[in-house]
Amino acid sequence: VGYSGGSVAAGASCTVQVDVVAATVGSFDNTSGDLTSSLGNSGTASDTLVTELGSFGKSFSAAAIPGGTVTLEYTLTNSPTGVTLTDLTFTDDLDAVAPGLVATGLPLSDVCGAGSQISGTSLLTLTGGTLASGATCSFQVTLTLPAVAPGTYPSTSSVLAGTAGSSPITVSTAAADLTVIFVDFTKQFDDTSIIAGSPTSLTFTLSNPDPNNGATGLAFTDDLDLVLPGMVALGLPSMDDCGIGSTLTGTSVIALTDGSLAPGGSCSFSVQVLVPVDAPDGVVTNVTSELTATAGGSPVAGGAATVATADLTVGRNLIAVPSLDQWGMLLLTALLGMAAVMRMRRG
Repeated sequence: VGYSGGSVAAGASCTVQVDVVAATVGSFDNTSGDLTSSLGNSGTASDTLVTELGSFGKSFSAAAIPGGTVTLEYTLTNSPTGVTLTDLTFTDDLDAVAPGLVATGLPLSDVCGAGSQISGTSLLTLTGGTLASGATCSFQVTLTLPAVAPGTYPSTSSVLAGTAGSSPITVSTAAADLTVIFVDFTKQFDDTSIIAGSPTSLTFTLSNPDPNNGATGLAFTDDLDLVLPGMVALGLPSMDDCGIGSTLTGTSVIALTDGSLAPGGSCSFSVQVLVPVDAPDGVVTNVTSELTATAGGSPVAGGAATVATADLTVGRNLIAVPSLDQWGMLLLTALLGMAAVMRMRRG
């Protein structure tokens, strides 16, 4: 491969791409010749090409909530070299991803050729896989999540091993990230600024971002008295605000119990609260407890990231006392008004 006649403006760059095909399996170091230009020599460029008889990958179908389920899909591909791959095998340690992460519904047979099988619970194992030249197989496994905290959990399998003709071969590991999410939980005061002694509405919103798994047993508390001593909720208890059978109770402490959200569902409800008349001026922050729930039969909690927070600015409804000059003007205005009325009567 040769390159000549190139030009690059000051501060710019260019990329030259050439497609290559490897004739054999292996690891190959590739170093170019010296790059020369009007500014001098830049030296050589180098990289290592690794070629394998096929590819091995995996992916999770979606993000999932703790205690829910998710689908893990594996894809195995043989290169179009005319060679059949046999005795394909790999393992995938789910417990290393998150303790308690397990597969359900296994073993499954003939997932990657006749006689192949995927089996296991916390440690998955493929045996007896076969791939003709240029062929691909894909198969899915259903996983049940433990009650883990929301976050990203990396997952890496073993290498894919097998036989090509009479020679043993390996293909690089398959890797994917498992994303664990929880119910979104927010709240806000309908009036962000209020006069002491006045009522306002506090609106809560819960949303389930998981398209596959519902959440039940949703619960939280909100201590209003901790925000402002004497602050209370009005009009409770209330039923079915977040799913059939849910209950919202309390005066100084609001409590939701037995809430439920369908996959992808949400609920929103408001509570009338009364700010005490002796509340001091300033901004107060109202923070709920952690949101808890049951998913997949397991009790789970969203952690510190799933508390709802809202700010409220409180002011005093004070009546201004007039100064002496203002009192004088008020008195003069009143006297002039009275004199005008008397003239009108005499007239």
